[in-house]
Amino acid sequence: MKKSSDFIILSVFIILISSIPSGCSRQAGTPEAATIPWIERYGYTDQEIFPLITGGTIPGPRLAISVNGSTQFVLLDLISYGLILGDRTFKSSKFEPQRISNFTLGNTELLVEEGYLHDVKILDMDFNLLYAAIIRRADPPLKAKGWLGKDFFLNGRMTIDMRNRILAFSTHPAKALEEIADPSAILEIDLLKGASSIPGLIKFHGVAGRDSVLMTLDTRSYACRISPELAGELGGGNGRTCKVDSLHIGNILLTDLNCSINEDQLLIEPESFEPIHISIGIEIIGQRLLTLDFKENRMLLE
Repeated sequence: MKKSSDFIILSVFIILISSIPSGCSRQAGTPEAATIPWIERYGYTDQEIFPLITGGTIPGPRLAISVNGSTQFVLLDLISYGLILGDRTFKSSKFEPQRISNFTLGNTELLVEEGYLHDVKILDMDFNLLYAAIIRRADPPLKAKGWLGKDFFLNGRMTIDMRNRILAFSTHPAKALEEIADPSAILEIDLLKGASSIPGLIKFHGVAGRDSVLMTLDTRSYACRISPELAGELGGGNGRTCKVDSLHIGNILLTDLNCSINEDQLLIEPESFEPIHISIGIEIIGQRLLTLDFKENRMLLE
């Protein structure tokens, strides 16, 4: 069996086997754009707004996908790539297995069967065939029904609004980010693993205290996480958590932020040119508007 640290190898840039936009009507369960001011201000239309499920035992936002006419909500995972599904999520799906592999998803060891899934709908795109992974064994068991990686959004701009339970996505944004926010609020993001051309985590710089630090986004975890090394520089905390007195992300100032100390924080992407000291979790993402422009490699947090 093949061992992999992520689902990247089997999914990058080959998932879009065949896709067709499917209709122009507003998505069921979403508000009209006029009822939420930021939608128009950001330049999205009703057809670019999709419903999310939030809350419960899973911290992150869940997005609807359909397989063979059956719909389930899976975690929108800003860490991973590709589509990973539980073996009971879509029982009646047509699946063409290709190989068995095992890899790690967070702290869980997975045995998955990779292959081609038929008749998949994600957002307003229909896929005749989509390369995916079906979980055959998970230790320990996972709560989410599936994980949808960020590679489905790399050809456009997305905005996550967990307070209003909606996601906006456009492949042709009507407004530049500079028309939406002050340039000082816009951050450059890096998606590559070190000097390679292999996609990795979403990385960006912020300021913790007086020091510039590299950070990433994590929709799997509620709490923000910090490396023991940075926690030590900031005062050490109590061994389990560390209070960050001030954290700047763009022009957002977060104060008295309690972060969970993650002993493996510096190992989440060892290929990075510099250590990733902080992971921003749902505690922050869920209370803000998060926009990721993957075409321009830029980010906005409001």
